[in-house]
Amino acid sequence: MTPHGAAALPPALAAHGVESIPEETSGPDANADRIADRVAVAQARFERPLLAYVARILCDAHEARDVVQDVFLRLMSADPGDTEGRMAAWLYTVARRRAIDVKRRACRIVAHDREDTAFDPSAPESGPADRAAAKDDLAVAGRAMADLPPLQAEAVRLKLGHGLSYAEIGAVMGVQPSYAGYLICVGLKAVRHAVKGSEGVRSASTPKGGAAS
Repeated sequence: MTPHGAAALPPALAAHGVESIPEETSGPDANADRIADRVAVAQARFERPLLAYVARILCDAHEARDVVQDVFLRLMSADPGDTEGRMAAWLYTVARRRAIDVKRRACRIVAHDREDTAFDPSAPESGPADRAAAKDDLAVAGRAMADLPPLQAEAVRLKLGHGLSYAEIGAVMGVQPSYAGYLICVGLKAVRHAVKGSEGVRSASTPKGGAAS
């Protein structure tokens, strides 16, 4: 007996003991739900870091929001196979390309790129002098980041500010993962060198044995 709601069985299937054909569980509505769920999960995880990343490229928070919204709209029509296991790389790659397009059309030049995550002092503060030193180190690190070649600066931002792997950074920037690692290594070395140089100058200018009475 064919269950209620199931399709009628062809005689050939009934002869082989098949009792019913399951109702169709896929279709346009089910596919739309899967796409919406996939985009919602990606948006919840990546929207804020993408906004920060694009805003640094464009120096404009409003335009960054438009770009990121466009990225998630594109995700809705993307082939799931293109993002499977590499959602972060796909999103950052599309966001970067869109941001560069917007920047080129507007003929904008990024004059300064402050990078607060390039240096993260972990030692506990013990007083105003330590707080002033940490603030000075952050300023030095920011200037050093601004002086890095663009590819090095972007690779360092993607690693420290957004936590992407070398493989993901390579995919975003269109370079090999090994070269992404090289860019990060060289960039961080330059920033650390600048910070250490600042510490050396500060130490040399600090009177030894306390202030003279």
